[in-house]
Amino acid sequence: MNNANVRYALIWLYISVSVAILQYIISQYVSWFSTLLWGLLLFIPVIFVYLIYLISSKISKHFPKSTKIITNIVDFIVVMIIQFIIIGFISLITSWAFWWDTDNIRLYHQALARTYKKERVAHFPRKIPVAKDKVIFRHKEHPWFGSGEMILSFKADKQYIDKELAKYNFVKIEGPYKYISEYYLFQFIYTGKDENIIEGAKNFMIYNYGNCAYGILISQDNIITYYSFVSD
Repeated sequence: MNNANVRYALIWLYISVSVAILQYIISQYVSWFSTLLWGLLLFIPVIFVYLIYLISSKISKHFPKSTKIITNIVDFIVVMIIQFIIIGFISLITSWAFWWDTDNIRLYHQALARTYKKERVAHFPRKIPVAKDKVIFRHKEHPWFGSGEMILSFKADKQYIDKELAKYNFVKIEGPYKYISEYYLFQFIYTGKDENIIEGAKNFMIYNYGNCAYGILISQDNIITYYSFVSD
């Protein structure tokens, strides 16, 4: 097999592999498609491009010019139109059309970036001061309706907590209360999972209006929780 005769087909194969890898990496950060199955599906066009490369290698010595023309046209359709444009567009639209729901701290900064109204998460730390395995993180939102929540919770020292609280003027400070129903914040929470984090903590509310509230919770054992709730 003389690769030099079909170098163009080999270049298309490299491009196809690069596009598939890039799409999979992006999918891990902007959607819920970051699974092995989705990665395998993204590489299906690569298989076709590889088959085209093999076929071109076989027939190029007999029909060099026509093989080059046909190979380039077919590879352009598969790689640029189907793989890059169509599959890329479907992946992008699908990832933004459904609930974005994760507790993967690796996606923390992507969750901040996805938030439509940045003021709702402006109080969240850009750098988490503890190891990631010691963090509780949840992010859930619907891109069409805007409802959802973001929670980042970890144990901190008193100096860090005092420094964080000194940054803001709070519209409401409440608690700590034993029962979730005693909190004014209760009307904003989105899921029952939030009750365990709120109960027994002191709530420093930075903002509350309409269906939105965000602020900081401090528990008695120095657990600091940044929250943002947007109810339906």
